[in-house]
Amino acid sequence: MTSWTDGCEPTRYPALYKTKTGYRVRVRAIDPRTGMLKERNQEHENITQEQAVVKQAEMRNEIRQGGRIVEHRRERYADYANSLFERKIADGDLKSAKSRERWADTRTCT
Repeated sequence: MTSWTDGCEPTRYPALYKTKTGYRVRVRAIDPRTGMLKERNQEHENITQEQAVVKQAEMRNEIRQGGRIVEHRRERYADYANSLFERKIADGDLKSAKSRERWADTRTCT
C-alpha cells in the first residue's frame, strides 16, 4: 500500500506537500453534523504555496461548516398555499363546493 505523500516533498507548513505540478493539501477538522473528525486530501495543480495555504483554509472551513454552502430560496407560505390549492383542484381532491370555498378563504388570508 502506498502513502498519499509518495512523490511529494514536505514544506514548512503542516499537511502541505509539494508535487511536481503543484501542491497536495490535507485537512482534518470536526464535522459539526456528525461530531466526528473528517479528513480531506486533494491535489491542486499550477498553484503557488500561498494559494495552497488559502485552499487549505477553505477546505478546513468547508468541513467545519458542515459542507459546501448552498443557498436555498425559501418559499413563502402564501405561494405554497396557492400551489397546494391548485394541485388539490387539479387532482380532484376538493369534491364539494364547501371545501373549495374553505381553501379559497385560506388562500386569501395568507
